[in-house]
Amino acid sequence: PEATEWKSPHTGQVVRRATLEAFLAEIHDHGGQAWLEVQAMAVDSGGCENRDHCKVLEKHRIGGKTPVDLVSLSMDWAYAMAWSWANFAEGLKFKGIQWNMIRAPLLVQRQDVSDFLYATRPVLEEHGLKQVSNFIDGFGWKPEFILDKVLEFPYWTVWTVPVAEDAFFANTLRVKGVFVCYPGQDAEHKDEKQNIYVKGMAPVDVLKVRWQKAREHGNAYLGVADGRRIVQPHSRLDDSRPIELADAEVETIRKTVFASESSGIGISDAIDFRKLFD
Repeated sequence: PEATEWKSPHTGQVVRRATLEAFLAEIHDHGGQAWLEVQAMAVDSGGCENRDHCKVLEKHRIGGKTPVDLVSLSMDWAYAMAWSWANFAEGLKFKGIQWNMIRAPLLVQRQDVSDFLYATRPVLEEHGLKQVSNFIDGFGWKPEFILDKVLEFPYWTVWTVPVAEDAFFANTLRVKGVFVCYPGQDAEHKDEKQNIYVKGMAPVDVLKVRWQKAREHGNAYLGVADGRRIVQPHSRLDDSRPIELADAEVETIRKTVFASESSGIGISDAIDFRKLFD
């Protein structure tokens, strides 16, 4: 039987199925899409014991807290894990699964990513689900994923600017995707690799600029989550304070980011960080 509630291994908080169903219903009522994020390379610490095709690569702590084992990607591992997650996602009426490959550029080969995604596709299709994958700095990305209908759209998390950022926009000229590049915790941007060109710039202003650029190119930008909070990376959820957008900031975003027409100069020129800070 399906569990009605369970404990989060990360926070220890109780997660109730009824609460998830209520959230998902609200999203669907507003015409949105809900995707289940799954760590494709992580299992509970010791979770590989007595499991076939589960090879531990290293020990890791998510957010510096929750211990997990990071495992190798393969077609066999993809097939083994995809069934259980597909059943869960289908039961809750998710649109599909977003695979997150934590530390993939450091631990696996590009071909491993490809093998995994091609193996999970038919499993999810059998459950009526789609799939996307988070490509860290574009690692493992191939245009064939879209041509072969393996993925619904590109989804990149950019840390290395400007190289990976430029690569994302070059790869989404015809097929639009999701651009993720976190706006930061404060204007100092200490230890924020993705914000080396915007030191001194408030996170809300970084958010507006990046959101504008994404929309100008026909892409989406992940900037706000949990209501009005500026989105933060998973690794900082425990040690960062939430940044709530004020009413005036929300209105400014509506007027600047979602304006139908740009002003006289091209938006792409106005929001090139390297030009802004030269």
